Amino acid sequence: MTENQRLYPARVPTKVRSHLNAKRIATEGEQMAAAFLEERGYHILICNFRAGRSGEIDIIALSPEQIIVFVEVKTRSLGVEPFGIPEIGFEAVGYRKQQRIIRAAQAYLSAKDFNCGRWRYDVIVINIYENGGLAHQEPRISHVENAFY
Repeated sequence: MTENQRLYPARVPTKVRSHLNAKRIATEGEQMAAAFLEERGYHILICNFRAGRSGEIDIIALSPEQIIVFVEVKTRSLGVEPFGIPEIGFEAVGYRKQQRIIRAAQAYLSAKDFNCGRWRYDVIVINIYENGGLAHQEPRISHVENAFY
């Protein structure tokens, strides 16, 4: 085998690598959010509920007050903690995303024949500090109840 014929592992395109990394971070964030809610007395009903093309809900839980909670989880991986900005990620849940969550929630409530009772929409933002962040810093979890209507 000559120098030019060496077998090298094929490089994964950058977009694919970044997509896989983003998916891994999102999955880990959803697991952290579910554990966070369970520690606070919530009962997880379902994770990653899909309502066809209407949308997806990351976590559906039952609160200690018996309220159905539709939770959108946003996980951000940051190099260092940004000075003066404790929660980065809430801006990613804009009007269009809210409407998709509401449609998916309506599909869930309709499928479960849930005619009465209470429900709400929460957002959990998890900021993970990596690559140069503070040593041994825990992820910062921010939970906003009734984030939108």
